Amino acid sequence: MEILSESEMSIQARMKSFGENSIHQFFKSEVSVDEYIQFFDNKWVAIADYMGLVYRQHMEGDWLVFTVTKK
Repeated sequence: MEILSESEMSIQARMKSFGENSIHQFFKSEVSVDEYIQFFDNKWVAIADYMGLVYRQHMEGDWLVFTVTKK
């Protein structure tokens, strides 16, 4: 994981995307990489909202880039 920028209002970071082999091994090929990334997004959106934050993410090549911002 790498922090790209931070301020009092937000933080932007990136981490390597989830390895396809690990996801298939863990979920026994029942969940695609895209489905897992969508689940990861939905999970953190809900947690951030509960904490009064906004979570956003997108893929850039092999990197999952995410931003957490105060509401």
